[in-house]
Amino acid sequence: QGDSPKKKRSKMLIFLFVFLLLIGGAFAAYFFTNGEILNKLNAEGIRKVFAFKVTANLSVESTPSGAQVLLDSQPKGVTPLKLMVTGEEGEQHSIQLKKDGYETVTDTFYVSASTKLNPYILKSNLQEMQLVTEPALCDVSVDGRAPVKPSEGPILLEKTSPHKLVVSANGYQSRTIDLAAGEVVTDKIVLTPIPKPGFLKLKGEFPVSVTVVHRGNPILRKTVRPGENLQLDAGSYTLNLSSEKVFYRDSVREDVLAQQTTVLQIPPLGLIKKITVKGGWADCSIDGIDAGPTPIGEFKIVTGKHHFKLVGPGGKTKEFDRDVTVTIPLTIEERLR
Repeated sequence: QGDSPKKKRSKMLIFLFVFLLLIGGAFAAYFFTNGEILNKLNAEGIRKVFAFKVTANLSVESTPSGAQVLLDSQPKGVTPLKLMVTGEEGEQHSIQLKKDGYETVTDTFYVSASTKLNPYILKSNLQEMQLVTEPALCDVSVDGRAPVKPSEGPILLEKTSPHKLVVSANGYQSRTIDLAAGEVVTDKIVLTPIPKPGFLKLKGEFPVSVTVVHRGNPILRKTVRPGENLQLDAGSYTLNLSSEKVFYRDSVREDVLAQQTTVLQIPPLGLIKKITVKGGWADCSIDGIDAGPTPIGEFKIVTGKHHFKLVGPGGKTKEFDRDVTVTIPLTIEERLR
């Protein structure tokens, strides 16, 4: 048996209620979202079902031209550039333009048959730096590139990158300057002249051991023969001189001038004929240098005043000074007390 008229009416009312509820919900969604939800659902549904593809024919231009074009981080060429991008309607992509000396441009677009890109104006990424140097005619190399002369105009630097400057000139010590991104040099750059050498010439009769001291530090030790030159940077030096063979020790202060020869006169030699001790013998030292036991025969010694010390058996000692000259040989005969 079929449903009774009463049951049929109940089912009809329930169906009508559900239908009106759906219609009311759709109307409310459209009203409160201005139709966006329905449009979106409709567009996404259609796109998923039919997977519509469209192609955007783009013309990428820039001022200046020659900028590298990257589509979604992938290089595509340089401007001016014709670019075809195929995708779903409304699909989003990013585009970048890069050129040395200019700021990077980043943009987005959505795929459609009517998509067009406006020409891009690239902004300079360079800043001017006017260097003042001493001497004026210097060469400046930026990041290892070929040097330029700041006297011929300002130097251009990329504002977003750090830089290394090397300033050089003939006859001067080079100077390296590290710059942070966006930093420029505003102070005058003064280069230090390279010290020019001078010469020190020892004039004498015998080789001399020379220790050259500069600002308290020994910088050279060498045995110098008579007439030999020492090359030193211009400056003031302490020279410690010695030759134990002829009982010579001295310390002098000398100024060496650039490209000039400074002559240092070493004292001449004199002669000691003999050293003896009456009635015995003694160990002899001259200026603290051991000369051996007496009797001592003829030997050469540097002229000037010398201190002699004789130490005999039992500790008997005698000390005295003698002047040695070039003209008169010296004979020493002493008695120990």
